[in-house]
Amino acid sequence: WLRDDPRTMETGGRAPCPSVQTDGGSPGDAGDNSTTAKALGSDPSISNQNGCVDSTDSDDWYSVTLSASKDFVFELTVPAGADFDLYFVDQTGTQPLDYSFYSDPLERVEYTTNSSGAGTYFVYITAYSGDGNYIMNSWTNNSVPKPDLSVNSVSGPTSATAGDTVNITYTVENFGPGDTN
Repeated sequence: WLRDDPRTMETGGRAPCPSVQTDGGSPGDAGDNSTTAKALGSDPSISNQNGCVDSTDSDDWYSVTLSASKDFVFELTVPAGADFDLYFVDQTGTQPLDYSFYSDPLERVEYTTNSSGAGTYFVYITAYSGDGNYIMNSWTNNSVPKPDLSVNSVSGPTSATAGDTVNITYTVENFGPGDTN
């Protein structure tokens, strides 16, 4: 599920990360997979926490535990000249729920838990090209109940001729906790 891009994934030839890292604002390196992810806490809101990826440590994984009905936003400021990718990954550590992999100085992912979506999720940072220190910021807020509309069924004629007037019937259901008008 990583970026589908024709360029070869490479980090720079230098290794700017210190041998003893303080990824996420505490001593130690963030893990390189969901099993070894460094915990950022429950419903985290962090400000200007540093991390580093380079040619010898190209992946950093963080775990975040979110309560039900929360809006979570995570921003990554990438060092000049580097291209880092940012993923927000499901509770199994295998499926991205949101991602940002443009060559921008600011990468951003967002996710909203529903009433049954409490649990531990993962933030995955990888160096696509370049290396260096990054800055993380995140916010966790109470989610305003939102509607989640989905078309449940659609029916209409099996055939029509150009110019015909046809009747189509559809049903829209709200699966979200918020009301609609």
